[in-house]
Amino acid sequence: MNGEERKILISSIVLVVTLILVVVGTTYAFFSLQIEGENTTTNVELIAGEQNEITLSGGITNYHINLDVSDMTEDKRGYEYYGTTDSNKKYETELVSAYQDIGTFTKKGTLTEEYGCYVDINIDLGGNMAELLQNGDLRLEVKQGSFSEGYDLSEYTGKQEFKFNLSNSNMEPIKAYLRFDNRDDDQSYLAGKELTVSIKIDNFRCTNTPFGYPT
Repeated sequence: MNGEERKILISSIVLVVTLILVVVGTTYAFFSLQIEGENTTTNVELIAGEQNEITLSGGITNYHINLDVSDMTEDKRGYEYYGTTDSNKKYETELVSAYQDIGTFTKKGTLTEEYGCYVDINIDLGGNMAELLQNGDLRLEVKQGSFSEGYDLSEYTGKQEFKFNLSNSNMEPIKAYLRFDNRDDDQSYLAGKELTVSIKIDNFRCTNTPFGYPT
């Protein structure tokens, strides 16, 4: 792009995002999952016979990214816009405030082991922008403890498996953010388009074999 060229302005981009936590009841070795209203209780049957309960619950509402012409000008190339639940904001601009708690673990009793756990992250895109996204436009980042995974939503939708460890000392929530990038490239193909993003977490299961921590 030479000095005479300008990044084509985007009239508006509206991301209407629904983050829902849904846990599907299934039986796995050492675990029995049950639906209990909005929470899902996982009964952990330890090898010693002792039982502990881990409950996974959560979800957020009013999560959005609203962009207009002023956000997509050439002088703002390289800007990153994160989703927010603050109705007074169009988006967040700092990573420190971008992560949202979308799944919270609570335990009853004491876990005597560390567990390797999984959830399925189901990503569904709708609206007239869904088929137009290109690499680097929109990214979902999911994190729990030391484990994190990023998904470029131009490539990764449908069911994605996310793994992490849980232990008595690590019951951190599952966190996530969505990020839209004002890239160096022409993004006029997104002008005036809308996108809905639905993210559901289900199929929470664990084994008594933890994963090696990422380095």
